[in-house]
Amino acid sequence: MIASAVYPNPANESINITLNNGNETVFVELIDVAGKVVLTKNCIGNSVLNVADFARGIYTIRLTANHTVQTTQVVLTK
Repeated sequence: MIASAVYPNPANESINITLNNGNETVFVELIDVAGKVVLTKNCIGNSVLNVADFARGIYTIRLTANHTVQTTQVVLTK
């Protein structure tokens, strides 16, 4: 696994991503229910995603590092 924690869930302002390897470079994507990538970010180490401007609903966070992919569903509330 790439991330040991993705929190809070549900979230309204930001989502914290805690990585198993704090020095790892991770490509992060936030994907809406229609499958549209609405946010991309390259992260080195632990990161915070600002999700305050996105509509409420269910999203998928896809983390990619070293040919490994991890997905997590999150709920955004307002």
